[in-house]
Amino acid sequence: MPSSYDDAPVKLVIAGQEVGGAVVGLGDFEVTLALEEYLGTYIAEAELVIDLTFILRKLREVLESRAHVLEGHAISRKAMGIDRPRLGEARPTTLTRDSEALNQAQEAALRWCLGSDFLMVWGPPGTGKTHVLARLLREEVLAGRSVLLLSNTNIAVDQAFATFLELCLADDCLSAMFEQGRFVRLGSPQMRDTIDSLLLDNIVKKLNSDTRGALEDKRRQLEPLSRALGETQSQISRLASLLELRDQTSAIPTNIYTTPKSRGQ
Repeated sequence: MPSSYDDAPVKLVIAGQEVGGAVVGLGDFEVTLALEEYLGTYIAEAELVIDLTFILRKLREVLESRAHVLEGHAISRKAMGIDRPRLGEARPTTLTRDSEALNQAQEAALRWCLGSDFLMVWGPPGTGKTHVLARLLREEVLAGRSVLLLSNTNIAVDQAFATFLELCLADDCLSAMFEQGRFVRLGSPQMRDTIDSLLLDNIVKKLNSDTRGALEDKRRQLEPLSRALGETQSQISRLASLLELRDQTSAIPTNIYTTPKSRGQ
């Protein structure tokens, strides 16, 4: 079962009677349900009916509740079909770098993605949709735009990100942005060996490590100055002691009177 079945409302039909519930867990060979009634510890036979239209109903409820807000946003109006979106083609700026990596259909899909407000790229498995998406990400990032990549599965995000990272290694600008921690993977990655360096915690650790290293370099550069400052302060302290001693000695009377000796002496 796909993970999108999580929280889907279900009906468990047992001997013609229906019991409502929801999907709360999915495994390779098991499904965990939360039912409205307790059915005992054993059920000999049952039919499970899952209603995925709840996703559309929830979406409709949210849109209706936010209609007054969405009305004022140009992108929302285009997405909801109120205004006509822009559809067209635009030439990729980096196409000449790896023109051999895309076939004619993939290049056309990339052009339409770049020239349109909204676009659905459809294709059977293995036709290169992920490669097109990765190159679209590269185009948007190099154009200075922020990109949010979403999917209903974690592995789909990981695969697109992994392909995008391959493109980053071949581009000096993208490589620099990668080293700066500009690309972040949120959620629960499945391809940890490939995506691990993009997790927010690891990026923070790396940046902190780089910062600590820079501070250590500065500290080492300051050590000779610190020693010189210490010696200077010591000399100033000795000089202050000498000045104080001079002031004290200057207060001693310089006129010394001697009593004359008597004749008998």
